[in-house]
Amino acid sequence: MAATAFETDAVDIDGASLRWYSPDDDPNVAYGFCAICGSSLFFRCGVADGTNASTSVCAGSIDGRSGLSTSEVWFADSAADHVRLDPGITTFSGQP
Repeated sequence: MAATAFETDAVDIDGASLRWYSPDDDPNVAYGFCAICGSSLFFRCGVADGTNASTSVCAGSIDGRSGLSTSEVWFADSAADHVRLDPGITTFSGQP
């Protein structure tokens, strides 16, 4: 999944169809999704312990031109055989 992040306190996210979910086995994370279609929109860590300084937003959920570019590829060794990785971008076998 392609994503970028912003400071949680810098943006007010509100919407009638936005729902947040924290799994029982890890209340320190939260997933924001569309209650109508189920699309993943946001991800937060540090929810339960109060350290959620940033919120990740799924790049595909941004309408129009975003100005985003790929800076890192995690789990590159798990990429499908049809995926062409740009040799100029930093890759990791797992998560850095």
